[in-house]
Amino acid sequence: MNKDQVIEVIKTSINQNVITREEVISIANTGNANKQTNSEKESNIPKVLYSIGGVIAVTGILVLLGNNWDVIGFIGRWLATVGLGLATFIGAFMVYKKPEYSVLSQVLFSISSIASFIGGFVWLGESGIAYWDGPDSALLISIVLLAIFGTALYASKKGVLHIVSTVFFTIAYYAFVSKLLKGSGFDLIALKDIVVYASMILAIGYFMYGSWISRGTSIVQNAPLGVSLSDATKKIFSSIYTFAAFSLFLISALFLGGIWNLIYAFIAIGAVVLSVKIKTRIGLVVTSIAIGIYCIKISVEYFADSISFSLALLISGLLIIALGYLTYYLNKKYITGKTN
Repeated sequence: MNKDQVIEVIKTSINQNVITREEVISIANTGNANKQTNSEKESNIPKVLYSIGGVIAVTGILVLLGNNWDVIGFIGRWLATVGLGLATFIGAFMVYKKPEYSVLSQVLFSISSIASFIGGFVWLGESGIAYWDGPDSALLISIVLLAIFGTALYASKKGVLHIVSTVFFTIAYYAFVSKLLKGSGFDLIALKDIVVYASMILAIGYFMYGSWISRGTSIVQNAPLGVSLSDATKKIFSSIYTFAAFSLFLISALFLGGIWNLIYAFIAIGAVVLSVKIKTRIGLVVTSIAIGIYCIKISVEYFADSISFSLALLISGLLIIALGYLTYYLNKKYITGKTN
């Protein structure tokens, strides 16, 4: 039976009410959907292989350098790091505009960032410049790479470069803090508190950056960096930055003592309210874990001597169980929108 005969049979069946026009359309749509699903599955295979290959390549770099550091000499170390970083960076820019190579370009950018970072220390170490040592080296290298990969982010708008740029910014940030504190004369407690405050400020920056990314609503060619991402990618990145922000802020604040033990309770309540308001399950879970640690800290620090250590742990455990139920309830009612 040829194509014309099949079409004629379908027309006759519709006219005789054997099958409706809507059913024919539904069957056709189902076929197209199956083809599209199979095509999507096939297109995901190279993406997975690109990612696995990237991990293996980075592992190979580290093993090569670790096993042959003295043997390959400066030229070999330079080629294995900066040379590879430059080659993969150029390769990423050669293919980033092609949709089918989007994941490949991001894998190449990732390899380039790691190789270049290691290469920076190789160059400074071999150059014998005594001034660039410790935090100074990390500060210089991370600032240079932040400028390079930040420019790449602006030009290519590839999602992974948000993470790469954030990592280099974070390294530069802590290196700068370490440089300021070096030889400051502060005691260990004061140094610890300053680092904690710096971490809390950085956490706020993470949250603001993630919020900016998630506010993008369309995909256009010359869009701002956050807007250029797909909805699925924006959701993933928003979750990553939310997790980083809540974790860094709440866990850092736990290292503060004195009046902060009281203030922390209000911070935790505020984090719960914020999680519910912006409907982030990750933020709620991280906050709940931090509150659980806080309960143990307060119980042991203030009540272990008066009511015994074991009883303090028992009370902490019961509070954490209650906290678990509260987290479940808030997630069901306000975030997922489902209630029993």
